Amino acid sequence: LENIVAFINADSLRADLTHALADVACKCFVITGRDSPLYQDSIDLYSALPSENQNALLELHNIAILATEEKPQVLAQPIELFFKGFGIFLPLPPPAVKINRDQLLSRSHVTQNAIMTPDVEPPSL
Repeated sequence: LENIVAFINADSLRADLTHALADVACKCFVITGRDSPLYQDSIDLYSALPSENQNALLELHNIAILATEEKPQVLAQPIELFFKGFGIFLPLPPPAVKINRDQLLSRSHVTQNAIMTPDVEPPSL
């Protein structure tokens, strides 16, 4: 019971730090799901950030709180583009998948030492 009371007190007594967001000096990338109970809080947070920082807001449809768990493939391209904005992002090659000998023999157009890359669908935003 003590832990529950401590949790409720910690949540209800926490300070509102929204006013401190005006002092943030770096670019921020706010990701929120449209079906999230925290959707409006995310919009408020984004709105409180200084506009000169070139912040980004990504609103995902049909996703609640855990976008990284629900649809990680949808996040890949927007995150890549956000980091490209810094000029420091180098795209990685797609992961290689080794094919076993039986698969190689069943494909006449593939050589014995072939490494195939998996088919990856582009994210639909």
